[in-house]
Amino acid sequence: PEGPEGAERLLMLADHALYRAKTGGRNRVEAASDGDSA
Repeated sequence: PEGPEGAERLLMLADHALYRAKTGGRNRVEAASDGDSA
């Protein structure tokens, strides 16, 4: 990511992926891509 906006978006996408993994149950992996809506 470029600049502070890119870093902020990266953290937001990672946070959303972590939330999806936690709500999906145990032993899950979720991935976020730049095309994901946040």
